Amino acid sequence: MAERAKHAHGNSENLTKAIEDQKVNAFDVLFLDANTDNPKIGWLDSQGNPVIIDHKADMTKMETALEEEIATKANASELTELSEEVAQKVDAATVQSMIEEHSDSLIEVVEF
Repeated sequence: MAERAKHAHGNSENLTKAIEDQKVNAFDVLFLDANTDNPKIGWLDSQGNPVIIDHKADMTKMETALEEEIATKANASELTELSEEVAQKVDAATVQSMIEEHSDSLIEVVEF
């Protein structure tokens, strides 16, 4: 085991060779692919195995899950249709008069 961790910079494609050549070892912190559109960070665990955080892959999984969830929700035209249907059932003036007419039986008003 290393006495201290190093910060190592390089490309993912060269990581296996760097481990074999013992340029990096357990607990070293890895900064990979800095000059690409998908940089990564990670470390080598106590056995010298890479643990890589790939934010792009994680974000893609999250985006896919959100898109699937959104697909199960109502779309804008369905919401408009529902709003129109509700508006036809009861208008605001009717609701207000019902509240005023029945508020004493529904709400106890206490003054102090």
